[in-house]
Amino acid sequence: MADLPNNPDLLYRDLEALKSDADFQEKGIELKRWLFDQRLTYAWNSFDFHAKQRMSMFNYFLIFVGFVLSAYATLLKDGNRLVSSFLALAAVVLTKFFLHLERRNEELVYIAEDVLTSLEGDVLFAGYDRKIPWPHRRKGLLGKMNRTADDAARPSGIFRRQEAENKDKSVRFSKNEHGTWLPGIQIVILAIFALLVFVPWLPKSITVCHHAIQLRIETSK
Repeated sequence: MADLPNNPDLLYRDLEALKSDADFQEKGIELKRWLFDQRLTYAWNSFDFHAKQRMSMFNYFLIFVGFVLSAYATLLKDGNRLVSSFLALAAVVLTKFFLHLERRNEELVYIAEDVLTSLEGDVLFAGYDRKIPWPHRRKGLLGKMNRTADDAARPSGIFRRQEAENKDKSVRFSKNEHGTWLPGIQIVILAIFALLVFVPWLPKSITVCHHAIQLRIETSK
């Protein structure tokens, strides 16, 4: 029997041509299964890696913020205004660096999600429409989760369903997306670091933040 075709651009529809070849009459389904398994494994590994890296980087960022604030308070307590300002400025730069890493990881996660979505729609959950809660989201940040099944059969799956909900004009985009909250927190912290650059040089009488820091220092003595 001839070797199976080794073409990196092989598509599902190309495999149909093998039906007329006696050497491959019984290999069509095996090729399809192999190609699907390879794509699924590759896309999932990429999604899993970048999703975990995204959360790990955010955890490291929070640890970094804790160290900076602790060092800043100590320097301010000792009267090192120039050094404390420089530390806050360095924290602004590094926070921007973390923000860019978060954005890049987000892009790579979405790329993998797109592939997984297509694999779900083409093969894994093709035609798998069911009466399910639609949309399965909370109403607002603290509202109840919708658990009422829709009367119509809706696209089921994971990423396939998520894409369908996003395309449904009657459904709003989720307010709980990682792409909203993770960079949002980092932007707020970046703004705080930017303010801390100038805090040591402002008159105490007009700087609420300075009074708060001084109060913390005094209570720690």
